[in-house]
Parts: sequence; structure tokens; C-alpha cells
Amino acid sequence: MLGAVRLSVRVPALELLLGALPTNASALARLAPGGRLVAITGAGFAPDASAWAETFDRLTESAHLVFTGAVAGAAFARHGTSFETRISVFDKCRVGELGGI
Repeated sequence: MLGAVRLSVRVPALELLLGALPTNASALARLAPGGRLVAITGAGFAPDASAWAETFDRLTESAHLVFTGAVAGAAFARHGTSFETRISVFDKCRVGELGGI
């Protein structure tokens, strides 16, 4: 992707991605059109979770959710944690393009 910024964000607390801190809330806004945001969150941060519906609506106003998948905590056991996580990939919309899930 020429001219696009690739940004990976490891989010230890879901509130960071959701806008509790302005620097993290602007991660998607800082991407060039067509850029990619990869977020690692708790497994519960899912588009079909009613607690996060409004947040996903807001995020997908300017981006496409191209992938989201839960990762079993056992995958990290050798690193000393068994926390269930989720990887979500958002591609920022190009000018005039509508976002969505």
C-alpha cells in the first residue's frame, strides 16, 4: 500500500480504543485513507456484543471491519497468560467511501 500508514495498537484496556484517552481515540483518524488499524483487545470486544454495538457503529463510520477473531487464552500460556483476546482489523475508508462491518 503506497502512501498508507500501517499502525498496530496493543490495547491492554478496552477503554483506550474506545476514546477514553484522546491519543488512542485518534489512532484511526491519523491513518491515511486505505490505512490499516490492527487492535488486540479482550475477547469480549466484538461487533455482536451489545455492550460494544455503539462503539463498532462509531468505528465503522470511517472504516471497514475486515476481520475480527477471538484467540483462545491457551495460545499465550507459554508466555505466562491465559487471557482470552481478540484481533480486529479495520481498514480506513478512502475519500467518499462508506464504512461498515
